[in-house]
Amino acid sequence: MARKPRIYLPFDSWPIEDRARWQAAFVEGDRFEGSGPGSHLAEATRRNLWISYARFLGFISAHRQDLVELRPEARIDPPIVADYVAWRRRSCGDAMVAVDLDGLRGALRLICPGVDWPRLLTLAKRIKAAAPRKPRNITS
Repeated sequence: MARKPRIYLPFDSWPIEDRARWQAAFVEGDRFEGSGPGSHLAEATRRNLWISYARFLGFISAHRQDLVELRPEARIDPPIVADYVAWRRRSCGDAMVAVDLDGLRGALRLICPGVDWPRLLTLAKRIKAAAPRKPRNITS
């Protein structure tokens, strides 16, 4: 079975402000200079957050070009998130949509410090709670 192509915007195609904020989030400074809010994160966590954010940027670049030039925090509102969730549901189940929304929220918290994203957290939790559970394999 062929794997579905990953749909995300490559880093070099991100808007300039998004790239600068992303890089600043992971700057490692010393005790005098300070570090970015994501400098403590493991590489795997950084990669997962990057994928979620790059996927969201891929969505808006393909379907909501009017949002690309806005500041990152100005791109997120309930109708945009609803469109994004509907778009994601065409390629994956609700459990993965919830994981992706949580990753998007995590990425936004890094590049938009001081902005809270409670709606994304609430929506991710609701979608996850409603997602069908995989049956457990119980062996005797």
